[in-house]
Amino acid sequence: LLALLKPGGRLGAIVGDEPVMRASIITREGDAAFRTTQPWDTIAPRLRNFPETPRFRF
Repeated sequence: LLALLKPGGRLGAIVGDEPVMRASIITREGDAAFRTTQPWDTIAPRLRNFPETPRFRF
């Protein structure tokens, strides 16, 4: 998705696993430059049809 952003374009996402999730805003600043800000912590439910990542098992 980042490759589809035009200069000045923004992408918002919630990144992480419970209980630590961050709202992230990625801004394209040039042909190959991106800036990421994480303005707040949050908790959001997993999107439907997105598989849960496997957890470590011994």
